[in-house]
Amino acid sequence: MKLVSIANIFSKLLFLMGIVLFIHSPEESKWVNFLMGFFGLGINLLLLGYIHSFLGIAFYQPEFSAIWKSLKDNSLLFFSNLASHISISGGLIVLSFFANAETLGMYSLAERVIMVLRLFPPFIFQAIIPNASRLYTEDLPAFFKFMKRVYKKVLVVGFFISACVHFAAPFIVQVLSRTALEESVLYLKILAIVPFLACLNVANVTMMMAADLRQLLFKASWLMCAFMVILAPVLTGHFGPIGLCFAIISTEIVVFLICLVLLYRHNRTLFYGFYS
Repeated sequence: MKLVSIANIFSKLLFLMGIVLFIHSPEESKWVNFLMGFFGLGINLLLLGYIHSFLGIAFYQPEFSAIWKSLKDNSLLFFSNLASHISISGGLIVLSFFANAETLGMYSLAERVIMVLRLFPPFIFQAIIPNASRLYTEDLPAFFKFMKRVYKKVLVVGFFISACVHFAAPFIVQVLSRTALEESVLYLKILAIVPFLACLNVANVTMMMAADLRQLLFKASWLMCAFMVILAPVLTGHFGPIGLCFAIISTEIVVFLICLVLLYRHNRTLFYGFYS
């Protein structure tokens, strides 16, 4: 899972570098999705080759019954991820109803940077969930010790990322757009706190998954989605892109609080074991 996380980070960085190097005008925007798919597919094919050649894991044709069983067993995770995707990526759609193309473009520039950096917490989750699940089953005190150690490091790195983006916002916008866009800089500075806020919930999500509390994760994801869908149009309609920025920030804070409440109500052993 660490390899998967590293591969995903590497593909996103290559995608971002590809945009900087090869996309220089609006006419070339059609190649953006191509670059995303090319680097994502290429890196993951290399990863599959490594897994097969060096780890000795053979490929086989799965049975349809196994695929169907996996779909049923993981349906709650699928819809949880769907709700999270809507909450995180739906801001641009909301803004499109209230802003012109120029404003939409300047906001989109800042949002794309933040959404790439916001992938840091999910990558950490992917990397630690196998060991966390094993420790939860075999040694609960060791599980809490492991989670607290990882959580502290994640928060420190998340804070460092957010601080760097906030102070380097003018430089980042200048590199990506090749011009000084003050509005994009402002949006990026406001949204810079999002990666750190997303890190706050890494422990809650990991504990829910390790304890197989998929229903709680499903409930938290859709409550987060409902909050975003209701709040974003209201704030965007009144304050424009600035309002949308604060809607996204508020959503990150609210989903953290929702997960805290759900853990407290349904599994106090986890809640007190980690937060005490």
